Amino acid sequence: PISHDLRTPLTTIKAYVEGLIDNVADTPDKKLRYLLVIKKKADELNNLIEQLFLFSKMSLGEKAVPFETIDLKSMLEFFVSENLYVWQKSQAEVTLEIDSNAKILGSFLLLERILSNIIGNSIKYRSEEKFNCKIRLNAKEKVAILSISDNGIGVPQDSLKKLTEPFYRTDKARSHTENGTGLGLSIALKAVEMMNGTLKFENLTPHGLKVVIELPILKELEK
Repeated sequence: PISHDLRTPLTTIKAYVEGLIDNVADTPDKKLRYLLVIKKKADELNNLIEQLFLFSKMSLGEKAVPFETIDLKSMLEFFVSENLYVWQKSQAEVTLEIDSNAKILGSFLLLERILSNIIGNSIKYRSEEKFNCKIRLNAKEKVAILSISDNGIGVPQDSLKKLTEPFYRTDKARSHTENGTGLGLSIALKAVEMMNGTLKFENLTPHGLKVVIELPILKELEK
C-alpha cells in the first residue's frame, strides 16, 4: 500500500511536468492548471512523508516525543481557535463543549495530531455539504473522556475495528484515496496508546461517527 500511495502522486507530477516540457500546456491558463495539479500532488506527497515520519518517530517512544503536563481545557480551546478559519472555509462547523477539566501527562503535538487526523478524516469523507462536529471533554473518576462526534454517514459495522489499521480505507473512502494517506487514524491510535489511553469508534443514530478517547488524569484541577 505505501508504494502505491507514494507512486500515485509521483506519477501524476511526472506526467504534468513532461506536459509542460513538451509544451502541451500551450496557453497561460493551461500552464496554470498544470502547475496547480503539480502543487496539489506535491502537497499530498509531503503530507504522506510527514505522517510516515511521525509514525516512525512514535515507534521510538516517549524519548522521541517528550511528554509534559497538559491542561486539556486550555489545549482544546487553543486547538479550536487555531483551526476555526480553515474549518469554516471547508464549510465545517466544529463546536467545543467542556463539561469538566483535567490535566494529563502527554504531548501537545500528539494531541493536536490526534484531533487533526480524526476531524480531517471526517471532513474528507463527509456525506453532507454542511459538516457538523462536536468535541466534548468530561471526566469520570481518574479518566478524562474526550469525544469527537460528526454528522457523517458513519462506518460499516464490520469496518469499525479496522479503521486504525495502517492504509485501511472503507469502501466509501476508496474513491477518495487522493485526499488522505491512510495513516491518520493509525497515528491517532498509536499516539493515544503512548499516553496510556484508549480509543474506540461508535456509530451514531440516525447517522454519524463518534470517536471516544480516554486518557488517565494526572491531577485534577483545583476549582
